[in-house]
Amino acid sequence: MQESEIRIMVVDDEVDFLESIEYWLKVKGYPVETFSKPEIAIEAIRENPPMVLFTDIVMPEMDGIDMLKKIREFNKDLSVIIITAHSTPQRVQEAEELGVVGYFMKSDDFKQAAELIQKAIQTYKKLQ
Repeated sequence: MQESEIRIMVVDDEVDFLESIEYWLKVKGYPVETFSKPEIAIEAIRENPPMVLFTDIVMPEMDGIDMLKKIREFNKDLSVIIITAHSTPQRVQEAEELGVVGYFMKSDDFKQAAELIQKAIQTYKKLQ
């Protein structure tokens, strides 16, 4: 599967981070959509789901866990990677129960994101 066939969506309220990861993903050849508002992202996922979703766990309007709960109501198979700067064990457990592929720490190198994308793609292929 070519990178250009793997649509990625990123949801984060921090515009600087969104711009950084969007640039990095595009340089790697991935088609990418970014959203700073979870509600708008949920509608976009409902209409045309990506293969991989990166979502921040802490956002002011709706956190990543609540967003994922809403997505799981209509899409059980979406490969999701949680973005976090810090998280509690309880939040990690909630995310695990919702079937996330992995976690990307904002302090990590984007090389870690690349590894998570590959893991998410493998998960996506198994579900097809």
